[in-house]
Amino acid sequence: MIRRLFRSGEADTDRIEAFSDGVLAIVITLLVLEITPPSVQGGDAELWRALARMLPVIAAWVVSFLFVLVFWVSHHYLFASLAKVDRGVLWLNGLFLLFISFTPFPTSLQARYPGTAPAAFLLSVAMFLTASSFSLLRWYACLHGGLLREGTPRLAARQAMRRSLLAPLLYFIGGAAAFVVPGLSLAIQVLVPLIYIVPLRSLIELVPTEIVVLSPEPTILTEPANVAAVTPRLLISMRSWLPAGPAAKSEMVAWPNPAGNVNTSSPAPPVSRSLPAPARMALPVGDVAAVG
Repeated sequence: MIRRLFRSGEADTDRIEAFSDGVLAIVITLLVLEITPPSVQGGDAELWRALARMLPVIAAWVVSFLFVLVFWVSHHYLFASLAKVDRGVLWLNGLFLLFISFTPFPTSLQARYPGTAPAAFLLSVAMFLTASSFSLLRWYACLHGGLLREGTPRLAARQAMRRSLLAPLLYFIGGAAAFVVPGLSLAIQVLVPLIYIVPLRSLIELVPTEIVVLSPEPTILTEPANVAAVTPRLLISMRSWLPAGPAAKSEMVAWPNPAGNVNTSSPAPPVSRSLPAPARMALPVGDVAAVG
């Protein structure tokens, strides 16, 4: 019964994306409606004080706007990776839209009663339910429903799934913290969107490394974000230069274990250390080269 309910009615992604974009646009519009010009009886000084009293309202709007925006971006890239959708995706996407459309109410509560436990808790719960439903949607579409575009590596899908689970975990902690330290709950609500606004690729590129992917067809990648898109059985050698001088040079080698998962816990394969700094090369399977 459940399988028939979810695994049927395949269709393209256009209509569900258009509908979701419309709902998210309405949610963002409702968020900003809470910001209204103050009514004052006095001069500039009184108006400035009234505007200062509106700062919690503006802050709550910014945080919730970023929250919705992050999910809009994630939703866009998720559906760009799908070749088709089925009833399961339609229902789970509807569940996601149900929870995210509730966001304006706790945001308004947070704006009117900033720093209170009920307001912080309710907003954290709304964010937790939204993040959890989106993770469920991603899990079904990418790892269970078999709806990915042909050629999309499952390793990349699993990595995206693991990263997606971080938000529900943090929002759960934020909801629990609301009754003890409401400020911590607010800090988590601010932090989580910022984590997802900065792509993982950008964080990797902050480290001066060169990655060589060794597969049956020798390949050189200069963009770390593409490593997962090649093959789950890869050998990577990375050498980073730290500002403390030659003594601070460190090398990390990652390789697949027998199950095909990349790890750094078992003995590493041989590493070539004799390459000059500007050299770049790819070696056959079983060799690893660190290049600078």
